[in-house]
Amino acid sequence: MFLFLKVRYSALQECSFNHYSFGSVGAWLYNYVLGIQRDEAAPGWQHFYLQPQLETTGALTWARGHYDSPYGRIESGWRRTEDGWSYQAVVPANTTATLRLPVSQDADSLVLAVNGVQRSVAVQHHAAELELAPGTWQIDWPAK
Repeated sequence: MFLFLKVRYSALQECSFNHYSFGSVGAWLYNYVLGIQRDEAAPGWQHFYLQPQLETTGALTWARGHYDSPYGRIESGWRRTEDGWSYQAVVPANTTATLRLPVSQDADSLVLAVNGVQRSVAVQHHAAELELAPGTWQIDWPAK
């Protein structure tokens, strides 16, 4: 989860492989771009949040990554499509996740294709929220 840079101290002729100067960038990528966030009320990642901050300017068109939790690999990925957005997630066994997808328009609900099945989801505070059980999830929705 952290990025370490090799730093040479020429006076000491030693190398440091543990330099945190860009570690906060790695944490930002995990927590916000991928949206993998721990639930402080459920220690050990038994429940967690997936709330990616989708990049709408076009500078970043996709992101994909994972975090190896004590229960297994959590995967999160999204991409901009011609029709809207596509999000993929893997929730490990014996865990649950709350998915919060950002919604830019003012709406009471959003129609999502959840694993190929159309589903209307309530929108609150500009986010559509779904509870995810263990498994692989594919969620698509149109851009508006």
